[in-house]
Amino acid sequence: MAVEVRPPVVIRRSRGDVAAFMFDPANDLQWTGGITSSTPAGPAPLMKGATVDRTARFLGWSFRYG
Repeated sequence: MAVEVRPPVVIRRSRGDVAAFMFDPANDLQWTGGITSSTPAGPAPLMKGATVDRTARFLGWSFRYG
């Protein structure tokens, strides 16, 4: 039997403000669990098709993904 818990979160900001925060790699460590570093793979500003190099830790393992 699976148990799923999703506590509600109310963010009192506009969708545009939330999207701008989420899509800025400088904020990854604040809202994405397990991330230990986040760096754009190319020069700013980020645009469609841009990639971000991230390092994360999970179950004692460290790995990179983009």
